[in-house]
Amino acid sequence: MDVVLEIGKREIRIGTVEELDPIIIPISYKHTGESNYLSDHSLTKDQYQSIISQLDESNQIKLQQYNESLGTWIDIELISPMILQKLLFDAIDSIPVNIKRCFLIDYGFSQKLKNNICTSLFKYRIKSITFIPAPLLYTIGSNRRDALIVNKEWSTIHKVIDLRIIGEYDIDEPIDTIILKSDIDIRKTLRENIVNTKDGVGCWTACSLYVASTKNANWQEITKDYISQ
Repeated sequence: MDVVLEIGKREIRIGTVEELDPIIIPISYKHTGESNYLSDHSLTKDQYQSIISQLDESNQIKLQQYNESLGTWIDIELISPMILQKLLFDAIDSIPVNIKRCFLIDYGFSQKLKNNICTSLFKYRIKSITFIPAPLLYTIGSNRRDALIVNKEWSTIHKVIDLRIIGEYDIDEPIDTIILKSDIDIRKTLRENIVNTKDGVGCWTACSLYVASTKNANWQEITKDYISQ
C-alpha cells in the first residue's frame, strides 16, 4: 500500500493514497532539553525560583505556557534522530496497512534530515520513499500551474512557474519586491496567483490526489540500498 506522510511542526499527517482526509497525530514527546538545563545545572532551586519571582505576572504566565508547550512541537531540523524516529513510528502504527511506498511532503528539508527520516522509515520495511516539494503541491491543490506560495507556518515564500520552483524567499521579504524583481513576463502571473497555504484543500490532500492521478510517473524513489551507500 502507498501512503502519504506529512511532518508538521505540531502534528504528523498520514494516510493512504487516494484518501481525502489523513489520520492526524499531535506531536507528543518527553522534552528534556535546554529549558531545564539552566535550572538543573547552573542554579540552585532557590536561585531559580528567585529569578522567576522577579518576573512580572505577564512574563511568569508566558514562561509557564512555554514550559507547558514543550514536547508538543518540534524544530524538525534540530530534533534528535531518536525523538524523530519515535514520532514516525507512532504515526506508522496508527495506520493498519503494510506500507510499500511512502510519499513524503518536503518543506525544504536538509539532506541530513532526509537521511534520518529515511533511516527510520526503512526500519518498518518500507520499500521506497519519494520526497515531493510542498510548494508544488500547494500550487496543484489550488488548481494552478503558476503561483506565489506564502507559507507562514514555515516562514517561506516560493515562486512557482509551470510547476517548477524558481525562487525561495524568507517570509519577511515583501511580496511586491519579489514580484518586481522577477522577470517582467511573469510579474502579472505572480500577482494574480498569490496563494496562502492556509487556503485550499491542504498540502496532504493535494499530495494524495496528485500521486493517485500519476501512479505510473517516474518517481525519484529512495531505497534502503541507496541510504546504505
